[in-house]
This record gives sequence, structure tokens and C-alpha cells, in this order.
Amino acid sequence: MNVKQLILWDPPSRGLHPLTLTRPTAALRMGITTLQEKWEAYFELPARHATRDYLAPKYPTAWGVLHVVVNGAAIASPALVQFIQNNLPTGT
Repeated sequence: MNVKQLILWDPPSRGLHPLTLTRPTAALRMGITTLQEKWEAYFELPARHATRDYLAPKYPTAWGVLHVVVNGAAIASPALVQFIQNNLPTGT
């Protein structure tokens, strides 16, 4: 399957308030890069956010293309990315 976009789902993150009141969890920095930048580097795809309604205008999502949805609070790792890629549906 030729995935065109990575969508980072923004879970309810009660423990990260007030930081996540103004941005998705994946937009937070973890070291020198954001969680989003880590995912984009592994997948070599642009990432969008599926976030709370009041943040949606600032972080739009294009659902019309083939995409992979990942929990935006998860930390990208080679093993996790390999697992996701191995479990993508085949054919379209």
C-alpha cells in the first residue's frame, strides 16, 4: 500500500495540561525535535494532526488520501515503525 500521509491522533492528555491546551501532544518537544518530527523522519511522510475540535482549524487534516493513523503521544522507534509497516493492509 502506498501511504501518502501520516495522521497523528491526539489522545486526551490530562497529564500534559496546560501544554496541550494550545497544541497537539505530538507538537511537544522531546529533546531537540518534536514527536511529530520524529514520526515524519521514520516514515518519510508529512504528518497531520487529528486533534480536539477547538484546535482543528489551526491543525487541519486531509482525510481524502491514503494514510496511517498513529497515537501522537507515542514515541517513534525503529521497532514500532517496523511493526506498523509490516501490518499495513496490502493492495488497494
